Amino acid sequence: MTYTICSQWKAANMNMAGRKNLNKNAISAFEEYGVQHRQPPKVDIVSMSGPPHKPVFVAVARLGETEICNERGNSKHEARIKAAERALQLLSVQNASGDGSSGCNEVAESPPVESSEEVISNPIPYKDPVSALMEYGQFAKHEVSFDLISQDGPPHMPIFTMAVKLGSQVYPSVKGGSAKESKKLAACVALSKLKKEGALQALFPDTKSSALPVGKVKTKSTLGIPGKNPVSVLNEYAQKSSIKLRFESSQTGPPHKPVFNVYAVLGEETFPVMSAASKKEGNVQAAEAVLKALAERGQYLMPKAVTTQSNTTNSVMPVAVNHYDKVAMAAGRKVDELLLQTPESLVGRKVTSAIVMLDRETGVYRVVSVGSGNRCVKGSHITDDGTVLNDSHAEVLARRGFKRFLYYLLRTKDLPIIEKSRQRKWRFKEGISFHLYISTAPCGDGALFTHSDRGAAGTCCSGSEHRPVFSNLKTQGLLRAKQENGEGTIPVEPEFVTQTYDGIQQGGRLRVMSCSDKICQWNVLGLQGALLSTVYEPVYLQSIVLGNLYNAGHLARAVCCRIDHSTTPLQSQLPCGYHVNHPDLGVTSHQDTTRVVEKARPLSINWSFGDKEPEITDGTIGKTTKTVAGSGVLELCKNLYEFL
Repeated sequence: MTYTICSQWKAANMNMAGRKNLNKNAISAFEEYGVQHRQPPKVDIVSMSGPPHKPVFVAVARLGETEICNERGNSKHEARIKAAERALQLLSVQNASGDGSSGCNEVAESPPVESSEEVISNPIPYKDPVSALMEYGQFAKHEVSFDLISQDGPPHMPIFTMAVKLGSQVYPSVKGGSAKESKKLAACVALSKLKKEGALQALFPDTKSSALPVGKVKTKSTLGIPGKNPVSVLNEYAQKSSIKLRFESSQTGPPHKPVFNVYAVLGEETFPVMSAASKKEGNVQAAEAVLKALAERGQYLMPKAVTTQSNTTNSVMPVAVNHYDKVAMAAGRKVDELLLQTPESLVGRKVTSAIVMLDRETGVYRVVSVGSGNRCVKGSHITDDGTVLNDSHAEVLARRGFKRFLYYLLRTKDLPIIEKSRQRKWRFKEGISFHLYISTAPCGDGALFTHSDRGAAGTCCSGSEHRPVFSNLKTQGLLRAKQENGEGTIPVEPEFVTQTYDGIQQGGRLRVMSCSDKICQWNVLGLQGALLSTVYEPVYLQSIVLGNLYNAGHLARAVCCRIDHSTTPLQSQLPCGYHVNHPDLGVTSHQDTTRVVEKARPLSINWSFGDKEPEITDGTIGKTTKTVAGSGVLELCKNLYEFL
């Protein structure tokens, strides 16, 4: 069987055969064409005739062993140029005609060779393919040999054809511009075949499930103490903890572009491998990976990267750290990390909130949503199409981000933390719990006290030990509304009628439910909301953690206990699966009692698990700020909620 030159070369690669290429050195263009299609190009002088003062030279243009054409000239250079030009013209005409009947010569079929247009990738990206194949050969007890089949082309553009033999198995040959390149490509072909057969899993586990996953090369350090090398921070941690620390490294890649694979060993534990362009950078990335892992477990306190009123002086976590501190520190780390990515300064922010997921099996605290702010939209900016966010208080943003997290789980289904219940709805597996962190008491009923108030002000209590304070029924336990263009709340009068869109547009003052009332609602109906209730079982908070302005008695009354305090218990009226939830209540060990009196800016941030960067919004208009790329509709607004 034979293949014609015309059938091998595509029209997209023939642009170089036009007149614009004939104006430059046609021989170079012809050689580039041949090398590109793996057919060694040659333009040789084959004969000379005529008198000495006027010789005639004959040049022949060939691709491989196939003669394309021959031309004459009064000098060797002229003859070779004409032959190359004529060859390019013939190839262009033949390709445009689309058949092999226009005098196109034929080329004999060659042995199977990997197509040069196929992308040959290394299935084990963190190792040199030749080294990986050698390791597999030793593991499988097969001899590995690389055979150079041929070397074609001119000296300045050689083409090496190479194949690899593993035991008795010979893999398809490949072509490259150097022996080293061909050797690596041949090894990649063999490894790819072995991976498809499942033979590499025992020696080289898949990157996603490997105990030593390969990290991406980073260019900027974001962990550890700002202005201090993460390697130094990790060394200090190891010394204080009396744990031995060492870094292991290996080098792959060509000498002019090496890749250093570095991982850290802390005590008896080995941490993920990180790849970098230098050993020093690899050490930094490996140290960052260790610090991040320790922080997620609650063994390391990440210092704040943004200066606030409370200063962090010790980066190593205290010996005795309770659950509430771990929740607060996980939330604080994430907030500081997000602030480093925001183009707007949020100086003056008063409230931050986050929902933290705890996996009790691993002991890891992971933030799934974050919100910051304390503003509501002005009545003149509300809409009826769901494109504006009416409430930009931190707790509300965090809960909306949590709902986006639930949608994310439905879309991806790659996180093994949810399962089907008997009612054929999704629920979180045993050991997964959610915890709400708020930097200060939620507005509304939960903030109706002063620091001088008594009533379990500095204690933490579980749901079964709530001791709510009901000292004044005329002011406590009432529904309260946030004021438009303000930061406080006012009681909702008994004669208040439900507000309407038309009424607000005609001058009525916008009323927004206080955060205490909303949290109380979540403790009855769950965090998932009405739409997600069709596919999720109710998701309740296991604990609520405050950073300051904490009073257990007043907080218990505001977020749950006032429901049971009514004359008609609500529990008997709830459908199956729902109940009045009494979460654990606690406060961080290091409270900031500094009173902030200045008015905060209207800017807010929100982030949900799966987002690459936070979103900055103006709470008074309910939309993103103009300074953020992709400004417009909020990711948290109702209009963008999609159900699968």
